Amino acid sequence: MGDNSAGPRCVALVGPYLSGKTTLLESLLFVSEAVGRRGTVKEGNTIGDSSPEARARQMSTELSVASYEYLGDPWTVLDTPGSIEIVQDAFNAAMVADTAVVVVDPDPTKAMAATPIFKFLDDHEIPHMVFINKIDEAAEVSINTVVTALRECSDRPLVLRQMPIREGGEVTGYIDLASERAYAYKDGDASERIDIDEVIPVFIGAGLHDHGVRRLLKALRHESPGATESAKRMGFEGLSEPAAQVFKTYHMPHAGKQSVVRVWSGEIADGATLNGSRVSGIVSLQGHETTKLSKAKAGEVVAFGRMDEVHTGEVLTPSGERPGSVPDWPDPVAPLYAFAITAEKREDEVKLSGAIAKLIEEDPSLKLEQSRDTNELLLWGQGEIHLAVALERLNSKYHLSVSRRKPQVAYKETIKKTVDQHARFKRQTGGHGQFGDVHVEIKPLQRGAGFEFIDNVVGGAIPRQFIPSVETGIKEYMSEGPLGFPVVDVAVRLYDGQHHAVDSSDMAFKTAGRMAMSEGLPKCAPVLLEPIYHVKVSVPNEFTAAVQRIVSGRRGQILGFDAREGWKGWDTVEVNMPQSELHDLIIELRSQTQGIGTFDFEFDHLQELTGRIADDVVQSRQADAAQ
Repeated sequence: MGDNSAGPRCVALVGPYLSGKTTLLESLLFVSEAVGRRGTVKEGNTIGDSSPEARARQMSTELSVASYEYLGDPWTVLDTPGSIEIVQDAFNAAMVADTAVVVVDPDPTKAMAATPIFKFLDDHEIPHMVFINKIDEAAEVSINTVVTALRECSDRPLVLRQMPIREGGEVTGYIDLASERAYAYKDGDASERIDIDEVIPVFIGAGLHDHGVRRLLKALRHESPGATESAKRMGFEGLSEPAAQVFKTYHMPHAGKQSVVRVWSGEIADGATLNGSRVSGIVSLQGHETTKLSKAKAGEVVAFGRMDEVHTGEVLTPSGERPGSVPDWPDPVAPLYAFAITAEKREDEVKLSGAIAKLIEEDPSLKLEQSRDTNELLLWGQGEIHLAVALERLNSKYHLSVSRRKPQVAYKETIKKTVDQHARFKRQTGGHGQFGDVHVEIKPLQRGAGFEFIDNVVGGAIPRQFIPSVETGIKEYMSEGPLGFPVVDVAVRLYDGQHHAVDSSDMAFKTAGRMAMSEGLPKCAPVLLEPIYHVKVSVPNEFTAAVQRIVSGRRGQILGFDAREGWKGWDTVEVNMPQSELHDLIIELRSQTQGIGTFDFEFDHLQELTGRIADDVVQSRQADAAQ
């Protein structure tokens, strides 16, 4: 049973996309009389989903916070995005909630989409219950079938608590299996108790019609842990000083940085110093509306203003010390998809990285990277929708327009033949001229060996001070070889040359080294190398065969597969796959696995690429260079 005397409590609404979490939030607020009118997603007037990106897409794009009172108990509701691409907020919210309500469709074929949520809740021992929503649309669906499908997604047993009453092809009420009572639904009002005969033992309802919502409110009140129990779970029990934890960061256009926290112990007043930063304003949140507070007490969810030095996951205390009993905040969801981005206006380039840094503070599952191989600025995320929302937010919040494109593949090139090459740079321009003369041997190395420069000059044919300049010229040319890509796995042996007592210089020998490579490398049978990544694809085992087809269609090599550790009924398929095939892999994978397939990847090796694909790559590179 829950602790009804433990002060303010917090519930997170989590679950797959389109399961109706925001609609359920509206119903919770309406039934508890926190609002006088229930908004709808379609009309764009809900308490949650108030950002321009959410309104335009009619989907949650970030966490929404609201509150209500029920039978005298204060509650904060954290409404989270359901899209698998924007799951970070759901995970962070669940971490600080007393309980999570997993909202799902009454469709057994969609149950699997809840697996990542159940797995996260189970792994972090977060109390939760299930609400099968949209029951009004499921007159022909067996709830037992839905629950059976959901049980396959959860490590913990799920117990059905209600059964629908069906009349004339409609769901008109429910039987409460715990109390052995039956109730008839009444639109916009409390359900009416009716008599039942004997019954055979997850909550059901329809947020759009407030069906089952009062029962959910009662279940939350009586069966959710209190803030004290949750503080113990999170390692905050018995602290001698106030403590709060940041689980969401907002950068507001006019209010500055807001750190949304759950207060775990004590009271924190406006103006207090936490972790060396001053709290500049405390507010409660009701969607995009805020209310100023003088202090916040244990259990409450509030936002601290303008604490610029604190970040999501950070524990805030007056001493600045993180209690040793508090576990580390979970790592952000690893990125899977990237765009190469550039500011459309040159004058915006300087502030672009700063604006993106703020987006990453708001959503740690985003990542910004400057590619060492291609020098592109890459914005990484969970998928195309995730990155599109981020770029829309850049525009709406910071007025930055950004162009995006598919990232370049980090192709390299190498050689297959050994060649001796002589090069002489000679120029006479009145006074001192320029003179440098080199003899080099260019030969291939084993894959992965990199570059080797060998100095075999004897007898002073090239003075010692000029030899580093030869190496510099060689390396400069190798940054873009005859095929247009960086050259790797090559050894260059400098074994002879000539110099002039007056006209030789560092510049002359550097130029001669570059000339030797530009003239010699095309004779060495240059060949294209493509990066191959080691990829671990994780899916429910019923989709393992589909993964094998996807991999084969992307020139991948299957290395083997095994059961995914810690995931009941899942497989991990290990493959080697070209980088050029990885860019949109997550899109196809999700389309074939009900949206929940995923993978991780790391660079493995470079592999020779020949034939039509190689020709197309080189021609494309040459066309780009000609522009």
